[in-house]
Amino acid sequence: MNNDKQETKNFLDSFIRNVFDDFNKEKWCDLNCKQFDPKNYELLVVQQYYILKYFVNYFRECYWAFDKWLENRGGINTLNLASIGCGCGIDYYALQRVIADKGLGIKINYRGIDPVEWKYRPEENGCIFLKTKIKDLNFDLILGADLFVFPKVLTEIGSDPGLDLFVSKLAMRNKRNMQFLNLYVVSKVDKDDPENLRTDQFHSLHEALIEYDYRTNDNPFVYSNPYGYRKYQNSCAGPIRYHFPESIISFMGHLKLKCKNKDDGNLECIECKIDSCPMLSNGYMAFNQLHYQRR
Repeated sequence: MNNDKQETKNFLDSFIRNVFDDFNKEKWCDLNCKQFDPKNYELLVVQQYYILKYFVNYFRECYWAFDKWLENRGGINTLNLASIGCGCGIDYYALQRVIADKGLGIKINYRGIDPVEWKYRPEENGCIFLKTKIKDLNFDLILGADLFVFPKVLTEIGSDPGLDLFVSKLAMRNKRNMQFLNLYVVSKVDKDDPENLRTDQFHSLHEALIEYDYRTNDNPFVYSNPYGYRKYQNSCAGPIRYHFPESIISFMGHLKLKCKNKDDGNLECIECKIDSCPMLSNGYMAFNQLHYQRR
């Protein structure tokens, strides 16, 4: 077991520096108006911008969630996982590092579903990405999954027209047990008013499972967030105490000044707002883990 998790910290450092080096070679003009609108995620520079801002924080929270999920699940040799709205595969990277740090030797068969083709995804054997929306998904490719992960996409999933088909296909499987790991975004507002976390985003899926005679002793509307929301902390409390490179933090916070295409006489350049430091506040995400069993 890797108690200090140095290899995981090395992975994060190498990954972030690699993306940053690529980002520094790009033109950033598209970021001024497009930034984090999901329909613009096909743009490489937007993906890089997103990763530099969120990857480390989401990774740490996913790491914590998988660490907790694995605590009471001894004897697993192979984990078949389907990630709905996987992005660049942050959850896979986190799970892979948890397993390595714990010395568990679990084989991961991962199916990542996302309508966008992301760069910087893992390329390991057993890791397959499917570019599709839920309503267009070939369900045969994920029917063997033991664990379904929703990495903070439940707002969109709850209103997806393919949700009913998704649940009916899952319910038709021979598997008696179905497990979910749901990740939610936490904000300052959520700290003062937990109802704003909107765990009801899973409600439609939960109700559909009940209709297909599945039951759970877990509460799908209660989440875990042990560290709470904290303001800026580069080396956060929690399972991974990785220190984000200060040089990159400073660079991202002054992108407008460092832009190679800046034109001081251009109105768009004058009004440009692309400065954006990495998100490093602790406890940014919360999760719940649910085990359903057919009666």
